[in-house]
Amino acid sequence: MSKLTLSIDDALRASIQDQNAALVASIDKYLAPRAWTDDEDTRLAKEIADLLADLVHSSDIDIGYFPCVLEGPEPGTPAFYEAIGIAPTARFRVGGFDNPKVEVLGEGEGQGKLPGFALISGLGKHLIDEWREYVVEEEKVVLDEVSKKLASLGTMYSINLCADDGAHRILLTVAYRNKGPAVGFFTLRQET
Repeated sequence: MSKLTLSIDDALRASIQDQNAALVASIDKYLAPRAWTDDEDTRLAKEIADLLADLVHSSDIDIGYFPCVLEGPEPGTPAFYEAIGIAPTARFRVGGFDNPKVEVLGEGEGQGKLPGFALISGLGKHLIDEWREYVVEEEKVVLDEVSKKLASLGTMYSINLCADDGAHRILLTVAYRNKGPAVGFFTLRQET
């Protein structure tokens, strides 16, 4: 089976490469790079990411949300784990904390699912009831809008991949569509 492919804007990729070549090498190890093209999929991903233009994802750094296109099997399936080359039970330390090497969560209720705004903001199941302590009301309105947009396109997933440098997590939030690749956005967490 071939690897998953990830398309992000070429200028963004070059910027990350200039700042942290090891991080890009780690991304490429699991998600084969694919050139960013001007087509329906990338325009849709940009439309989604643009809704988040005024927000940042906060960790040890604040970073924006960038459009991405992910091609491959549906996230969370055995074929997905085979394509990414990571066992679903694999663990990895980032910022000194033990994490799943790759964690896939879907939108909804039940095991392995969270509300859409929690998938985007990174709130864990244990923090959903206290979301007001972490997300201001105006941001939640935007997160809910993005969640609805993604859900209208397909099944919404959050993919949290630990980079091999032990300091970053690659976060993808996408709508997996029956026709065409998954579209959504990309951001990073830095945990040192």
